[in-house]
Amino acid sequence: MKCHKKVPDVINEIVKKSSIIPDSITFRDEEKRSISVCIVSLC
Repeated sequence: MKCHKKVPDVINEIVKKSSIIPDSITFRDEEKRSISVCIVSLC
């Protein structure tokens, strides 16, 4: 899976603080979910 390097800093900070992404920022698109998961794996 290829991770997109361009990700909002806000999401990046939240992911760093907690591995679980808040429902308010949870993405419905599978592609965006994979990106968020990829960020978590990188942390």
